[in-house]
Amino acid sequence: MSKTRESLQARQEKISYLKGLIWRHSRKEPMTEIQLADVQAWGELSPGHAAFLEDFGDPKWLMEEMREMYQLDQKKAWNTLVTKIRANDARIISFRTKLRRIGYAAVISIPLTWMGLQYFASPERLSSAAQRALVKEPGNFSALLTVNDGRHIVLERLGDDQVSSAGDMQATMKGTDTLLYTLPARGSGKEIHHTVQTGRKQAFHLVFPDESNVTLSYASRLNYVFTSEGRVPEMSLSGHAFFNITPNATQPFALKVNDTRIEVLGTSFDVMAYPDDSVMQVTLRSGKIRVWKGLQHLTLDTVRQVRVTRDSMTLCKDPEFLFKDADLATVLGTIARWYNVEISNPQHVRGIHVTGGFPLALSLDDVLRKLEKMQSGHARFHNMGNNIEIIPGK
Repeated sequence: MSKTRESLQARQEKISYLKGLIWRHSRKEPMTEIQLADVQAWGELSPGHAAFLEDFGDPKWLMEEMREMYQLDQKKAWNTLVTKIRANDARIISFRTKLRRIGYAAVISIPLTWMGLQYFASPERLSSAAQRALVKEPGNFSALLTVNDGRHIVLERLGDDQVSSAGDMQATMKGTDTLLYTLPARGSGKEIHHTVQTGRKQAFHLVFPDESNVTLSYASRLNYVFTSEGRVPEMSLSGHAFFNITPNATQPFALKVNDTRIEVLGTSFDVMAYPDDSVMQVTLRSGKIRVWKGLQHLTLDTVRQVRVTRDSMTLCKDPEFLFKDADLATVLGTIARWYNVEISNPQHVRGIHVTGGFPLALSLDDVLRKLEKMQSGHARFHNMGNNIEIIPGK
């Protein structure tokens, strides 16, 4: 083998070594003292390297880079970049004392590592049914899943079928309105970033490996990242959702809505925060939550409600649910979760929208009577104890 080829191979080995260290550093995986020193030394080579180390650990930043790369002619871009690096020996320098044990190493440019992201965060495997449900541009849908690499899947097209897998983590559709995540106790997953978005047709349900579940209302979006252990330590919401979080004192859960953060140990609560609403509602049903806005926080440990505006948080003495042009099915879904009842619609009453609100202190019968008036009697409701039946009105 020629010296030139040996030199190029050695450079590639050093680049691969450093890429692996950067990846482990961003995932906060265990590293030896020498490996930590190598990463620190690489970050100290320039302000750009230091900024990259910080950014690379941010899933949102990574997703944006993945989306951009998904649109590239990656083979052509990679070959062009490698050619430029090989021709530019000025980029190959000796490391300081901390890195002398490997002789020398390539200073990895930020574009080079961006192109290597697909090695680090390779797309999860989609089922054949999910591949048939892929769309380039989201259009009309009931529920849309965006996976790690930015691809969009219309979930209601799948029926009872597997969606994707990453390591031992499985995502499977149940019917047309539930996405179930499973991770065997003996298995391990890979870190994956998912976004589920709903249209204006119906609510959508998500069930997670720890049996926590979320009901996402119409025109809403939920972002979440699974750790390699299958946990979802944090989500971000735009719109309306009801959360039922399995208690776990050692692994707390947090929800972000714009600049507001909700800390949870195990509870059920409702959040309504549509982008065009001036007030966000956070309503506790059971358990305990703490709502943060900047340095201010309010703690809820009984059935209470916090209203959040751009400048303030207010604890409501008389909490209520407020709806603005909401589909009747969404309103009844909120009522059903709050009063722990089921909804049946045997005559398929549809196309009714509701604007208004009702206090949470009302009985279920009073709420249903108020709801009939709010939508001018176009639908009526029969309370059968643990089930509310919708029947056509006038």
